[in-house]
Amino acid sequence: MSKTMSKIADHRLLVIDDDTDICDLLQEIGQSCGYETATTTKITDFISTFTSFKPTIIILDLSIADRDGIEILRFLSNESCRSPIVMLSGYDEKVRATAFRLGQSYGLEMITHLQKPIDVTAIKNLLLKGKKEILSPTAERLAKAISDFEMVLHYQPKINIKTSKVVGVESLVRWKPAAYPIMLPDIFISLAEHTGLIKQLTYWVVKEAFQQWIKWKDKGFKVKISINLSPTMLNDLLLPDDLHTLAVQYKVDPTYICFEVTEAGVMSRPQLAMDILTRLRLKGFSLSIDDFGTGYSSLTELHRMPFSELKIDRSFTLNVFKEQEAWTIIRSIIELGHNLGLKVTAEGVETQEMWKKLKTSECDSAQGFFLCVPMAATDYEKWYGTHKPANYS
Repeated sequence: MSKTMSKIADHRLLVIDDDTDICDLLQEIGQSCGYETATTTKITDFISTFTSFKPTIIILDLSIADRDGIEILRFLSNESCRSPIVMLSGYDEKVRATAFRLGQSYGLEMITHLQKPIDVTAIKNLLLKGKKEILSPTAERLAKAISDFEMVLHYQPKINIKTSKVVGVESLVRWKPAAYPIMLPDIFISLAEHTGLIKQLTYWVVKEAFQQWIKWKDKGFKVKISINLSPTMLNDLLLPDDLHTLAVQYKVDPTYICFEVTEAGVMSRPQLAMDILTRLRLKGFSLSIDDFGTGYSSLTELHRMPFSELKIDRSFTLNVFKEQEAWTIIRSIIELGHNLGLKVTAEGVETQEMWKKLKTSECDSAQGFFLCVPMAATDYEKWYGTHKPANYS
């Protein structure tokens, strides 16, 4: 183990199988082998659990109710998953082998495919053999990762709800250390903020996104790119000048760049934030208030801020069919945003049902795994080339 890395957890097994009895059995096996184990029976639950649970090994069934495991393999590929994968299936050897090779072609670490019914001994042996240490970054390791280009950007499209056309992409940073699973921002952003590395990381993201915008423009299409700003960056009065200088340096049209800041971050020091955000708008950039609905912001302060977009926090979208209040809040936020002259985007659209529900509202656009997962720039180009609005109907 690298001396500049420290262990954050041992071993985490994520299972998806629509048979609850099999899930219970695999959970028991996993726990007996020293794994923290989570089980899911639906693809939507698997997607949300994967992001938060960060499994070190995955067991998946090829047949999930009226859907299939191939969809999961595509999702995991788009997420640059580095966790070993074991396939279970009642299908014959030929079908399992074909699916296994498909997973390999997606760049996934496919371990084996096993025939149902479950061979308990075989599963135990695989889990015991597959144990890996998952490492968390130190400040020194994170700084080196930024300078050594271990960071990558993925892009998630934002889709117009009425036309189903792409209206922009959000850039999302990932850490891709050699020989370790890809790390999502929730693992290292807090560390960057508390150690002062957030400025270095943010400027890397901005430069990378600007260069990508130029590459896409040279290929004949301009797309609006959203870039997240940490709340700690809103303490720097030089930020607007620095970002404008970079836009001039890279010859980027600032009207195609939108900076996203969280509601809570803006409201922690509203006067200073207003100064910085207003100057960003004056320099031509767009501004979006992210995770809206969770920060208890003053409507007076919100009205004064120079935002052009409001993004509904995904917690409301995900609960739209579970809690009537969630849908009421969504509609209220949409009305509020429009009354303030803002475009409104809903995050966390992970099912077709959610998408259809939003189409009955006046919401302007949406993001989520149902519409498209975050992906590398080259993969986004391929996806964009085949994207058809009818895909979501």
